[in-house]
Amino acid sequence: MEDLNQINYYLPQLITFLTQHKYEIKGFDAQKRDSNILADLEIQQEEYFLFLRANKTNHEQNQQKVCIKISYSDDQSYERVKQEAIILKDLLVFKSVVQFVEEFDFEDQRLFILITEFYDKVAQHQIELAQKYNDELTLVNVYYRILFSLFELHENKYFHGNINLNSIVVDGEGNYKLTNLVSKEYLFHKFDSDSKNISSSSSNQEIQIEQIQQQRELINDSLYISPEIKKIITKRKTNQIEEILLNLKQSDVYSLGLVFLSLLGVQINKITIKQIKHQSFDEIIKNLPENKRKLISFVRNFMLNFKPSLRATVFQLRKSLFHQYEEVYLFKESELQKLKELVQFYEQNKKLSEHYKTYLTCQLIQFDLVNNNYMHLHYTKKLLYNLDKNTYEKDHFLMHELGITYYYFKDFKKYVFYSLKALEMRQKIYPKNHQFIAESLKELGNGYKHIETNCEKSYTYKSEALNIYKSLYDNSHELIAQTIQSIGSDFLLYKQYQKAQQFLTQSLEIRQQLYVDNHLLISENICELIKCYKFQSEYDKCIYWNLKNFKIKYFLYKQISYEDLTFVQSLIIKIKDPQKRLKYNLKILKQLNKMENCNLQYKADLLNSISYIYLEIKDYENYKQFGNHSKNLLNQK
Repeated sequence: MEDLNQINYYLPQLITFLTQHKYEIKGFDAQKRDSNILADLEIQQEEYFLFLRANKTNHEQNQQKVCIKISYSDDQSYERVKQEAIILKDLLVFKSVVQFVEEFDFEDQRLFILITEFYDKVAQHQIELAQKYNDELTLVNVYYRILFSLFELHENKYFHGNINLNSIVVDGEGNYKLTNLVSKEYLFHKFDSDSKNISSSSSNQEIQIEQIQQQRELINDSLYISPEIKKIITKRKTNQIEEILLNLKQSDVYSLGLVFLSLLGVQINKITIKQIKHQSFDEIIKNLPENKRKLISFVRNFMLNFKPSLRATVFQLRKSLFHQYEEVYLFKESELQKLKELVQFYEQNKKLSEHYKTYLTCQLIQFDLVNNNYMHLHYTKKLLYNLDKNTYEKDHFLMHELGITYYYFKDFKKYVFYSLKALEMRQKIYPKNHQFIAESLKELGNGYKHIETNCEKSYTYKSEALNIYKSLYDNSHELIAQTIQSIGSDFLLYKQYQKAQQFLTQSLEIRQQLYVDNHLLISENICELIKCYKFQSEYDKCIYWNLKNFKIKYFLYKQISYEDLTFVQSLIIKIKDPQKRLKYNLKILKQLNKMENCNLQYKADLLNSISYIYLEIKDYENYKQFGNHSKNLLNQK
């Protein structure tokens, strides 16, 4: 960072130059030479550049708000701002980064001016909102939008390399975008098995490696940088370059995980980093409110492992977040609509690569089917059938997603076919105990569950996946819980109820350690356990867990469905002891009384059932009281 005297030497000249090009800088006086020009013009002095806001007058005499970055007069700062301009021009039109407007290059003086669309820094504002309103779902929306921006950046062959609180901004339309990019991923070479091309490929790798090494020197040495980014050894071997570049993307995931912790109100300092290294999250979350611990678990499980290979990809993170927050209906609808509009917009602007198009198409179909949005499927199905085979046949991630897409179409043979192809590709790239191998094994097991007459094949594949996950993570990890629940559900399907109960109880116990009691995944786990107890005629346990689940569902959805209530009633009537039946019915009534929009017909029926139980035990006063209450409700209806 330059001293003020040096900045005062060249900055007035640059500001004058900008005003001549129709940029209006508030507070600037060309005749004045103030020693405090930064304060006068409200210029922020960042580590690698000066930052200010201005208005630009266009040809129609309309004014456009813009942001301006001015490099310091040194090689490092000059190259950094110039490089960002190159990246932004390459990503012009894409919604994930701030939009490029104009640039001015004063190479002889090692000064560079980058002008972009207007934006505000978002992180500090969101921290204040989260702390003020204690609002978890607002943060989920923010997380999801930021993840999309990073996903799009990665899909366009870039990684960020410098994600922190200052590199995430919001534009005038409320879109979350990335700025301060420092590294480009040069994936321009294609490896050819033909021996005559080997020397050419090696030459390209040498160039690529040198570029990555140079960019490493530009990365800000901050707490948000992942632990491995300085340790990446760029060896000149063909089979290691893709892994290096994947690690650089995964370093973005780690940095973003720290930003997410900040948004939850966790202070990022050296002590926090040490706690993350040792996975001591109990210390990190002890002062946070309970509703934020759910998000902490998400960040911990999928983003903040010190080993890059154990972190989820950005695409996996988006899917996990989408499925874990079913209560965010408006969020899902608006994001789905946004995704559809984005696909159409990029196609019209000829900016949608086949690779990126395949990802977005799979995501659209999966989200449509999860949300029963069958009206839109004719459009997304057409996109799917028009995909270029050459795009996805070489990419194990896309093969994997195609398999899952066919699962949602209930085409289980194709689900298994693509999952198997993805597994075979991954086995050639990754070690035996890699998380991607486990992921493919789990999907294969799920596919065979639907096309085999027993669960033997499914259990074999899922057990292999479970063993890999256990070798990679500690026992209280969501991926371990998911796999154990999936095995339990398979045994339930094939009527092996004792084994099903064993696995489903185990997965529930892991999740009760990971999450607060009202988590969606706990609710789903309990639903499977309830089925297990019902088939074994253990009605007391079945009712007990249903009542537990009512509390969770009411917390999540602010209501309990009529189907859930009638199901519990069908179980209660099987119990012979009237005192027990009365106890359970009164607990349900207590829960219904908390509901604002309770189904009056069901409540009336419940009161009537309670009335007759009192008659059965010869409590005539309560029999009359509850009976009258039931009639009054029916009259209101």
